[in-house]
Amino acid sequence: MKDKPLRLFILLFVFSLVSLPRAIAEDSFRLSEIAFGTGYAFGDLKYLGDLDPAGYDLVREEDDFNVIPFFVSFGYGLNSAIGIEEHRGDLLFGLEPFINLISKPDDNVEAGLALFLKYDYPVTEKTDIYLEALAGPMYFGSDTKLQGDRGFAFLDQVGTGVKWHFADDKSVNLGYRFRHISNAGLREPNKAINSHAIIISLSKYY
Repeated sequence: MKDKPLRLFILLFVFSLVSLPRAIAEDSFRLSEIAFGTGYAFGDLKYLGDLDPAGYDLVREEDDFNVIPFFVSFGYGLNSAIGIEEHRGDLLFGLEPFINLISKPDDNVEAGLALFLKYDYPVTEKTDIYLEALAGPMYFGSDTKLQGDRGFAFLDQVGTGVKWHFADDKSVNLGYRFRHISNAGLREPNKAINSHAIIISLSKYY
């Protein structure tokens, strides 16, 4: 369905509309974490090209897709807002503006703003594991046979990782994200660009 890439973004947006007014009214919606991150994303642009010399079959073509992400995450604690103050783990809602440098198939950029939900759970005194889901609109700067001309697109991501707290209010984080780029059927063509990302970030807690 054409609206399938929008579902994660809509779900996060609806969650914010439901939970944030209560959190703000109860003065429990406060900045909990700021993270600065980068990494490396890699994937393939796979598509069918021209007919082979015999004129029978389409030649399957493939280009590399490489991205270096740069982002800042602003996470707000939701435990108090949803009544789980005593729970060991932390649920966060937040915003992640990003500018990502595309190095293949050409030199270009992705730039946008994602909404996210993240769940952190401590496994030792200094180590947490986390799960996250992110979605949001962006400018996709490359012309591709999968997404057509450069322009508006959505970037959906899901990920997991580990945090090591080297100080009471700081941690270094290593994670993985699966990335899905689509224009949500707003133009043709709309064949997804999927990739994998290794993420490293530094968090400050409040």
